[in-house]
Amino acid sequence: MGAVGKPNFELSKWYLDAVGEDGEVFIGYRAALRWRRLQASYAAALTGGAHETRTASSVRSEEEPVLRMGSLAWEAPALELQGTWTGNAPALLRTLYECPGGSVVWACLFPRAEAGVRIGARNIRGLGYAERLEMTLPPWRLPLETLRWGRFLSPDRFVVWIDWQAPERSRTWVFVDGQEEREARVSEEEISFEGGRLRLPQAGRLQLRDGRLSHLLRSLSLPLSLLCRARAIHETKWRTRGILECAGAPAVEGWAIHEVVRFRT
Repeated sequence: MGAVGKPNFELSKWYLDAVGEDGEVFIGYRAALRWRRLQASYAAALTGGAHETRTASSVRSEEEPVLRMGSLAWEAPALELQGTWTGNAPALLRTLYECPGGSVVWACLFPRAEAGVRIGARNIRGLGYAERLEMTLPPWRLPLETLRWGRFLSPDRFVVWIDWQAPERSRTWVFVDGQEEREARVSEEEISFEGGRLRLPQAGRLQLRDGRLSHLLRSLSLPLSLLCRARAIHETKWRTRGILECAGAPAVEGWAIHEVVRFRT
């Protein structure tokens, strides 16, 4: 029997965020891509206040975030960035999709954490979140039409959700304080599950990003064929003041970051 070779496509992507009490936002990405003989890396930081957002990016080979005894640290000198995430909520791990051609593995390492980020002259302190996605199947080959993802954090409660809408098999994962709720409905305005719901009002919502994935990849030396395929993926991301309502408990407010990604539009 012959040895199993490496997959043709490998993507390792970190996502980290923090929101201050006043709603100031930090979102960080660190990705490493291998596609056939091509290798590329990317790091980016998005910051936003009441009405505007700013983005900085680097194609240098920045180091990955480092886990140390219940905390995570990330430094990206090209972005003038230092950040730490410390928390004790159990990590969440799921294989979101698997087929003979590859898989998508999601590791939410810090569903809720105390976060502190310094980027340039700005300091953001508040609650944060950190995850890592490992893919051995190109995004344009996923049997996926719409993906909704988000996280809501308050000092005492948290909700994390993934809504995977596919022609053949749709799946929804909703975690409330770490417990998976199998029966759930997800939209851009509300996450409803047995025993409660999370409302995501339009009022006061800040749009953090709205565009095609190819826009994020233009700074990389990627072949035109890859950029054309990425054009079929469109992402819209928001920061919203959410309200968690659970039976038998007072309503809780907190900051949510959530997105909808549409494929083949």
